[in-house]
Amino acid sequence: MIRLKNCPHCGGEVMLCRLNTVVSAAEFSIVCTGCGLETRIYANPMANCCFDMGEAVRSITEKWNRRDGEDGQHEERQK
Repeated sequence: MIRLKNCPHCGGEVMLCRLNTVVSAAEFSIVCTGCGLETRIYANPMANCCFDMGEAVRSITEKWNRRDGEDGQHEERQK
């Protein structure tokens, strides 16, 4: 089961969407239903350089759920 953290910007509920594309690939998106913050990932199971669909969902979930300062991760912010 996929568990997504609430939006880091507004704390709103989020949803994972699969966007249909014209080609055989798929695009996945996580969108906040409150403020509209969104992140996307493109999956093409036919290309060696890209994720398959399962990997794409895992990757976008990990990226969305990662927060600055967690698990030793720290992203410097410009002042």
